[in-house]
Amino acid sequence: MNLLTVASMKFAIALPSAVAESPPISLSATAATTPNDVNKEGCPASKIGKCVEINNEHELYDILKTRSRVFVLFFASWCPFSARFLPIFERYAKGKAQSYVRITIDDKPNLMEKYSVEVFPTVIFFENGSVSKRLDGVTGLGLSEKQLTHMINECGISIE
Repeated sequence: MNLLTVASMKFAIALPSAVAESPPISLSATAATTPNDVNKEGCPASKIGKCVEINNEHELYDILKTRSRVFVLFFASWCPFSARFLPIFERYAKGKAQSYVRITIDDKPNLMEKYSVEVFPTVIFFENGSVSKRLDGVTGLGLSEKQLTHMINECGISIE
């Protein structure tokens, strides 16, 4: 069993030896951008159509204040379940980036506590700045596309 420490929280997860010995998963973009590769919102061209990445609590507050309906993905960069779910979430965000944002919570224990995020990934749907629905990952399984689709439909958002 491996012990992982995130901020001041410890997580014990059982990993097969092949996974435990593999290099860490990186979810950050690898392509370098130039000033000409950025759209008017300051998003890299390679990210246009994908969900916006939030870097701190202040940015999340600003988004929740200015957008009436937003899905927020809370994920951990070291979590294989987050790594598997992120492309699914981004596929749903394509063309609707203003409604889908993501935040890496590795070093944000205040956000984890504020929104009771205990399992990664977790998706929270906000309406008018308040939590409306949430989809918490299952320990050892994460989240599936079917679960996300069901949540989006329950929130009355068009998937197409």
